[in-house]
Amino acid sequence: MSLSIDKTSFQKAPEDFKPSWLLKNRHVQSLLASSKLRKPKIMRRAAGLLAAQREVLLPGGGDVRLHSLVSEHKQSGKPNERKPSLVILIHGWEGSAESIYLLSAASVLFNAGFDVVRLNMRDHGPSHHLNAELFHGGRLDEVVHACGAINREYPRKNTSLVGFSLGGNFALRVATKAKENGLRLDRVVAVSPVVNPMNTMRSIEQGWAAYRKYFIKKWRTSLEKKQQAFPGSVDISGLMQNKNLMSMTDSLIQCHTGFESVENYFNSYALIGDKLASIDVPTDIITAADDPVIPVVDFALTQPSAAVQCRVLPAGGHCGFIKDLGFNSWIDEELLRLLAG
Repeated sequence: MSLSIDKTSFQKAPEDFKPSWLLKNRHVQSLLASSKLRKPKIMRRAAGLLAAQREVLLPGGGDVRLHSLVSEHKQSGKPNERKPSLVILIHGWEGSAESIYLLSAASVLFNAGFDVVRLNMRDHGPSHHLNAELFHGGRLDEVVHACGAINREYPRKNTSLVGFSLGGNFALRVATKAKENGLRLDRVVAVSPVVNPMNTMRSIEQGWAAYRKYFIKKWRTSLEKKQQAFPGSVDISGLMQNKNLMSMTDSLIQCHTGFESVENYFNSYALIGDKLASIDVPTDIITAADDPVIPVVDFALTQPSAAVQCRVLPAGGHCGFIKDLGFNSWIDEELLRLLAG
């Protein structure tokens, strides 16, 4: 497959992801990422991860608190015993630490010996009551603070950060802030990251209606939980009256943020131009040319540092990369290969 991305730091991946012919469709791949069809198998595999997990509230700067699930391997107490490497995982928009794709990756890494922190971004998972203001894509500082708290509370010889979709966008932006904030990150991996939010929004709005309906439903449910948690201070009536994502986003910007416009808001967390030029942590971006949500042409608009390697696979959909009818994930295996290397 020929790609028109002419960047020396960007290369086409070897064709090591070869899905079953029944799973080649990009929508099939994207839907399977979070499908309940995968849940029974993943829950069995995640038994150890879930048995070890505990809820931890992480400081996000000021009064901000972020919810996380921490799963550590038990130590024998021997003074010379090396603690396992640690991986921080961040879900996508309207996903959570309990999302199928995140549990899948987390269980594979935990079973391979890694300690795992599954971080819930603001207003995701069971965290709507923790902070009064609404979540939006510009809230990077609190995620940077949370990663710093993880560094302090769970010091390890190796700490990696992995994000999916919008979480991949956050992971890449955290990497740009790592040095100035004293973060210890040994590797960063972004799977199907949002690169140009405006184009992503257009893809959802103009693409298959199932995606649009899914995100509208999920966002409205999240907003209702927020209003229930803060009935006297959070007014979501403007957002709930809108019938598409772009108009909902416009209401969010006007009523709940300090951004001047939707364009200004999207630009605040876009990765185009030289936004990735300051990354000095070994970083991998893995995406698919057939992603129905993240236009592959957006990656040609970035100017990453030499520490960043982007691999564009011919197929895989959005955060999919399901390789067979057993619903096994190639991305889980690739994460393990990258982080254990």
